Amino acid sequence: MKKWLFLCCVLLPLSLFADEIVKKKIIVGGYVWPPFVELQGRNYQGMTLDLIDAANAIQGDYVFEFFLTSPENRHKDFYNKKFDMIFFEDIDWDWLAYPVNASTPLAKGTELYIALEKIGRNQSFFQEMEKKSMSAVAGMHYSFAGQNANAVYLKEHFNIQLQPTTSQVLQDVLNEKAEIGVINSISLEQAFKQNPDLKKKIMIAKKIDQDFVLSILARKDAPMTIEQVNLMLDRLDKAGILEKLWEKYNLSPNLK
Repeated sequence: MKKWLFLCCVLLPLSLFADEIVKKKIIVGGYVWPPFVELQGRNYQGMTLDLIDAANAIQGDYVFEFFLTSPENRHKDFYNKKFDMIFFEDIDWDWLAYPVNASTPLAKGTELYIALEKIGRNQSFFQEMEKKSMSAVAGMHYSFAGQNANAVYLKEHFNIQLQPTTSQVLQDVLNEKAEIGVINSISLEQAFKQNPDLKKKIMIAKKIDQDFVLSILARKDAPMTIEQVNLMLDRLDKAGILEKLWEKYNLSPNLK
């Protein structure tokens, strides 16, 4: 009898945690890019973290965990297998040389040129940009530079400041530390929603740097195939969870 009681005491906890034991871990890379990843106090929050929570809640075969990388290091970290997937990324941002597949689109956006609004300043200000001081996010790929994200190349060919976040690019323009800023439409839309007065201070170029499509990029040998990722996204979409995520940040994915 005592033997059976002992076995029950040992086996019962194992059975309770069996689901956790068989779950396959998937590491999701991300870098500071509001609203997808942002530092709040000492914690990282944003749509990427929310989507990780939603993915963990809607299925039981995989457990998703977050790994912080940076725009400059994300390709190297992926190559070194520090993460398996990255959310809200365009495969054309230098990913074609890596063993990744792209999911169905999550959002679409545009890289924009912006300047400080001034009396007498018009769209002609955005001509001959190579002669003007610029600010852009380090590690990102821009059409004006031929998609070359190398910091040495950019600084040799342009009068450019490279910042870690889009919010700092915006501040460079507002503080006249740069004549032209390169910022994506999603981050700029969020900044306008948070501070409507900014619209009066910012002039947006009619010409664009590039359009982009954000999806989930998954390593081809990741525990979860891209087909399974798409099925999960379809479940999240049909459950209304993806829509609620965009509503939470008062933004639109612009997929229509």
